[in-house]
Amino acid sequence: MASRTWTASPVHRPHKRKLGLQFWIGAGILFLVVSGLVLWSLPHAKPDAPLAAGGARAPRAASAAAGGPAGSGNRFLVISSSSCQDIAPPKTWLFSQDAAAEARPYDVILFDYSAEGICSKYVPAAQPRFQLQHRPRTFKWPAMHAFFSSPAGRQALLAYDYFLLTDDDVDFWGDAEGVHRLFRLCAAADMHLCQPALSGRSAVNFNATAYTAAADGGSGGAEAEASRDLARVRLTGFVEQMSPVFSREALMQFLPYFAGLTHAWGIDALWSDVSDRLGKRVGVADSVVVDHMRPSGVSGLYKRIGGIEKARADQTAFKARFGIRQSVFDAADTLGGGEVVTVPNVAG
Repeated sequence: MASRTWTASPVHRPHKRKLGLQFWIGAGILFLVVSGLVLWSLPHAKPDAPLAAGGARAPRAASAAAGGPAGSGNRFLVISSSSCQDIAPPKTWLFSQDAAAEARPYDVILFDYSAEGICSKYVPAAQPRFQLQHRPRTFKWPAMHAFFSSPAGRQALLAYDYFLLTDDDVDFWGDAEGVHRLFRLCAAADMHLCQPALSGRSAVNFNATAYTAAADGGSGGAEAEASRDLARVRLTGFVEQMSPVFSREALMQFLPYFAGLTHAWGIDALWSDVSDRLGKRVGVADSVVVDHMRPSGVSGLYKRIGGIEKARADQTAFKARFGIRQSVFDAADTLGGGEVVTVPNVAG
């Protein structure tokens, strides 16, 4: 039989060219994807972009106008909701009519849920780092969900590190500086969720949230502690829905649960329970004190949902639905409980 000499066959060359073509197509797609991600991240990579009128960054004015301030170099965002009826405005930690607002170290969005847009008469026309949004006849947590689900809200999630989602019926000791101190303390202590402590004259819903004096018995009580360099957070394992501060991670984690809530009784037990299971820090900042001026169950909200007993029944159902541990409710009712974390140099 004649011998056969093997040579490179032309049949194999198209296959090699095909593999090469696939490689370059794949590399091109990868380049486009990476480039798109980089360009998409640019608004967050430039937090010091100049402010346009009303608190929006100039390059993203259209987006910001649709949903809120896009940042001013500030790391912190306050969002509150009010009808401006039950509690007499204005609150200067939310907005101010003087030059102090220009230097405020956090941005503010106020949801006005009155049917008539009452809050607009209290807000200066050219308030810096502030935006008023009219969201008539809504509830706090669905309004939060709607905002953060919008393009401007998603931009805010990238632009800020910590978010105070507070009711309107609280007064911060130290006013705007008290709010800033809370943000700085929560950030320095690496809190997933935290809140201010409630003063002795407040309407307290959960014992764990009441102000607790330092174990060393420092002088001056809550008023003196609110200005000390050395600040404290108690790791209570519970943060109430009244004035919670969320890290970005926590807010993105629990945001889906906000949709459809009304009074939201039980949501605070859920986020406290899940955060604790994940080993995250949850606690009360005793070095930042607020007055809570209105007991639960007396606002117009409860008339709309069927009364406080309906809220209690819904909380029981919420606990069963999500398997929330009883230990979370026990922690919420424990006065002065929790390991203490101290943070230096938070004053000023």
